[in-house]
Amino acid sequence: MPDAAVKDFTETCLEGEELFRGRLLSLHRDRVRLPDGGEAVREYVVHRDAAVVIPLLDERTVLMVRQYRYAAGKHTLEFPAGKIDDGETPEQAARRELLEETGYRCDGLKQQFALRLPVAYASASATIFLATGLHFAGHPGEPGEFIEPIPLAITDALEKIATGEICDMKDVIALYALTFRR
Repeated sequence: MPDAAVKDFTETCLEGEELFRGRLLSLHRDRVRLPDGGEAVREYVVHRDAAVVIPLLDERTVLMVRQYRYAAGKHTLEFPAGKIDDGETPEQAARRELLEETGYRCDGLKQQFALRLPVAYASASATIFLATGLHFAGHPGEPGEFIEPIPLAITDALEKIATGEICDMKDVIALYALTFRR
């Protein structure tokens, strides 16, 4: 089969409005021109990009954090993560979040990949890092965050995906990527 030409299905914003602005995110609605000349409405969430850290304690153990997620209505296990602040690089945010959420610093921090969260209705992306050479530096914590660091064998973490304790897509993808790359 011959190579097909790549088609451009870009949509063009005709007008847009911000419907809501909160501390964490904003909701937008745009009227767009479709590739065939028609029009449609697109609603989407704008959120800051994030950095996610896979802290590797040793070849078989990761460090996750347990926290209550109000929107999900339950406690979850997640990798340390957070939004990238103004003027901060993804790597700087990853190092900051690792320290804030676990009390650990790392000697090595290597970017693994980036992904969109979720691409159908949000603007945010997450850059995933692997942290090695961990050493405890003291847990400074952050006001209003109630987080418990949990060391977990990678095999146990994979099982916790099935139980729903690890359920955020960024963490599931990061854990599977770590497993497949090893």
